[in-house]
Amino acid sequence: MRAISSFATGYASGFDWSGRTGRRRFALFAVLWFACMLAAKSVWKSYGGPMAYHWLGLPTFLAFAALVIPFAGHIMRRLNDAGRSGWWAALLISWPTTALLAAYLCVAPTSQVAQRPTLSLMRNIGWALAAVMALLFLLRLFLAPFYLPTGSAKPGLLPGDFLVITHGRRPPARGAVLVYEHPVSGQTYITRVIGLPGDTVRLIDGAVWLNGTAVAREQLGLFTETMQPQALAGALPRCSNGAVGLGAQCHKQLWRETLPNGTSYDVLDINQTNGDNTGLFTVPEGHIFFIGDNRDNAIDSRMPLSNNGIGFVPIENVIGRARMVLFSASGASLLAFWNWRAGRYFEVIQ
Repeated sequence: MRAISSFATGYASGFDWSGRTGRRRFALFAVLWFACMLAAKSVWKSYGGPMAYHWLGLPTFLAFAALVIPFAGHIMRRLNDAGRSGWWAALLISWPTTALLAAYLCVAPTSQVAQRPTLSLMRNIGWALAAVMALLFLLRLFLAPFYLPTGSAKPGLLPGDFLVITHGRRPPARGAVLVYEHPVSGQTYITRVIGLPGDTVRLIDGAVWLNGTAVAREQLGLFTETMQPQALAGALPRCSNGAVGLGAQCHKQLWRETLPNGTSYDVLDINQTNGDNTGLFTVPEGHIFFIGDNRDNAIDSRMPLSNNGIGFVPIENVIGRARMVLFSASGASLLAFWNWRAGRYFEVIQ
């Protein structure tokens, strides 16, 4: 109990950036900070996606985030205690310089300067920031971000889209766009639900047949885009008008499909492929059948696991449903806002 009380006191004092912190307490928070940071990076690297998608992710993410403000606060307090200028905090700009600053402050001598009075304004700002972060992390239990690097979900979703998905255990609906884990590799995919448990699905000449009936579809003309590297993955689009040079117009056939439940969405067709004609699939109990909207450029349930496909996906592998495109980055960097697609903000996903 004494150790818990001491940690709680130290944690709370991290929000008062005008106080002073001794070397022992600072070393404790520095070790906790870097341990959480390394754990978070390890989870992200190992599981290839947002940390909350793995059972280790959420607690690691919360611990890492909960220490952000207190650790920065203890750096300022330790600078005060060592008699150093607050400008040294500029070293927080990168992980290596943060590590160097932390190492120095763990051994820096204590200043004999009298402690300055507490600044209530800084303390209140710290607690306000903590409250905002706590709210964001509570929302993280129900909402999660997702970045789409490829064009498998065109035309509804584009490479570089930054999405919001909702967690939940509701049964999936036909036509919903879901984020899920690959049954074998655990990598995250985003694809549209076509078949539910007990359904039969097949494709004939590119048309989807669901439970023995062809899904209604109509041709809308051409989908046109510029031949150029797309988003972070940098892949080039495939075209129905043959090989075109960089900067030229790339065409695909555009269709509108309407499922029996009334859900409508657009799909693309490039040319005749093996995926346009399939055998009859019967979706087993507890599984889902996915087909990508970019029909000739998607890995989905039409391809079995033995052929590097998706196969039938267990319902428990579903992470959440894609709800909204917050913004869309057409360039190689998500942060390069000058490359964000104009008008593609807060779009509800069909």
